[in-house]
Amino acid sequence: RLPDALSEPFGKYLHIPNIRFTYGHNAIIGTIKDCNLRQQLSHLKDPSYKNHGRAITFRLKKDTKGWRIFATTDIELPPSITHKERGVIGIDINADHLSLVETDRFGNPIHAENIPLHLHNTSKDQSRALIGNAARQVIAHSEKTQKPLVLENLDFKKKKTELREKKTSYSRMLSSFAYASIITHLKSRGQAKGVEVHSVNPAFTSLIGRIKFAERYGMTIHRAAALCIGRRFLRLSERLPQNQRDIPDGKGGHVTLDLPVRNRSRHVWHQWGQLNKKFLVALTAHFRAVKTDPRPPLKTVLETALLSDFAGEIPARESLTRLLC
Repeated sequence: RLPDALSEPFGKYLHIPNIRFTYGHNAIIGTIKDCNLRQQLSHLKDPSYKNHGRAITFRLKKDTKGWRIFATTDIELPPSITHKERGVIGIDINADHLSLVETDRFGNPIHAENIPLHLHNTSKDQSRALIGNAARQVIAHSEKTQKPLVLENLDFKKKKTELREKKTSYSRMLSSFAYASIITHLKSRGQAKGVEVHSVNPAFTSLIGRIKFAERYGMTIHRAAALCIGRRFLRLSERLPQNQRDIPDGKGGHVTLDLPVRNRSRHVWHQWGQLNKKFLVALTAHFRAVKTDPRPPLKTVLETALLSDFAGEIPARESLTRLLC
């Protein structure tokens, strides 16, 4: 709409041709056509005008490059193509990668992979591009298998607290850890592709995966957590295992700890909470003992032993000249 002083030479409205929106162009043009049809039917007093047209809003913003126009409207989402009866895909979000585990309908893992997502020392646009590529891979796998995604319904502050307990390199990533952006990308792309994205309570998923599934299926702790996330959506059992004392520490070793006795009168998460407190104390003491152990690592001892010549179980004698040289 032009001011009155310019309406005589240029007309009442300024028409700018060949405008194209980067995203959702067809949906916006379709909404504008519906609005025009609704307006025409309203002038004709046709009662069917109420069934036509969707709301659309425009926002103008000026920046260093000039004026930008933003249009917002409702779009028709495609029908869902995923079915939990086939199984699910659990996703565990970490500071430098996404752990993906696909299960069958019984909760057994049939595929596992890590999708790299290094966001440290990247700009905002670079982080957005990396997150978009990772989300594209996850959604593509869900489209192929027709299985829904399951994520943790986790507060970012709690995730930062969890990562602070890990090594220093994880702490340095906290400033660039775009947890909320990852969730948004997965949900928005899932809606556009007809992929259902569900969320579950994140309580003790890492601990349950570490104890019940990591050693059983030969998985890393993060993949085991992703498996636990998927199984939780399927409402499968999370009871504590019996006759197990060795708990993986995540670095090739283990912590020996007695699991609490089952108490059927309390929720199973109560027992996992008791175990979590004991495990954190034992894990801290375990790593402190490993760090202060003065003995050389086993690998160094074996490499030193291989320098001598062996004949069966008795080392062959070496000449004095060879030893002195």
